[in-house]
Amino acid sequence: MSSSEHIINPRTQRPVKIGSRTWRKLVSDGIVENQKVNEPCELYELSEEDNVEQKINELNKSLPITEQAVRGRGRFRNKVVKRRKQPSTEIVAEHTIKTTASKLKDRNTYESLHENGNFDEDLETMIMRELSKSLNVKAPSEYQVNNNIVEEDEEDYEEDSSSEDYDEYDDDSEY
Repeated sequence: MSSSEHIINPRTQRPVKIGSRTWRKLVSDGIVENQKVNEPCELYELSEEDNVEQKINELNKSLPITEQAVRGRGRFRNKVVKRRKQPSTEIVAEHTIKTTASKLKDRNTYESLHENGNFDEDLETMIMRELSKSLNVKAPSEYQVNNNIVEEDEEDYEEDSSSEDYDEYDDDSEY
């Protein structure tokens, strides 16, 4: 428990997370002094002269496609905050095209895809890896690179077909 994230509730002497419902209740009751808490979702504090739409558009350019900047409500009033969003098919397609084009512009990458003879498969794998990085999702296992795979001989796994080890248990009795 980090002391910067928790305080001791004066009423119960138990730890309370700063920003939690209980902490906010203590602050509203005047029992605990309100400390400036910078929430991770807060992006910008608005002032009177700010153009809100312009600021939101600027912030959206720096966010991944799975998040968007919006005007805050409630306790986030007069702030711009980020929220998760499900990107549309059009946005995902546009992002895929841009990611693919940026990777293929690199001459070494393009040549390495042609070296193996599996251009289509290697290109698909490369695109899926790049997209999973930028979308913060886990790629399907078929597209992941696993450097820990060790090929083992099939002989190690062949079962011994002799039944010598089991003769002592075979007494033809029914169970």
